[in-house]
Amino acid sequence: MNKILVVDDDRECVEMMTHILEGEGYPVVSAMDGEAGLKAAREQCPDLVILDVEMPVKNGFEVLYEMREDQQLRDIPVIILTVISRQGGSDLAESDAARYAAKELTSYVEKPFEPEALLSTVAEALS
Repeated sequence: MNKILVVDDDRECVEMMTHILEGEGYPVVSAMDGEAGLKAAREQCPDLVILDVEMPVKNGFEVLYEMREDQQLRDIPVIILTVISRQGGSDLAESDAARYAAKELTSYVEKPFEPEALLSTVAEALS
């Protein structure tokens, strides 16, 4: 089964995603900030990375950029977690980082997410 790396500074969110993904048989490893996520990606060689945008040390856009510049990590599919606000804004708003991410990421999942939406996006990214 495909190994998934979850990188998010929200412990509750990591635990929920781990529970959902492991329930479907996916092995899951996690990291609580961007720098630890890059280290885990290099050490664990995941088949997919689920990456929050707003994190300490390195944000999700910085991690994605570094992954795409790294020969070992560049081809790993990445799903970005993004918060959609009631005013219609999101972490994927029009910025240089967001425009780069939109070209380089595999997909995204909105927070809060439904388990079915997460699993569907994961299955699609791994296919």
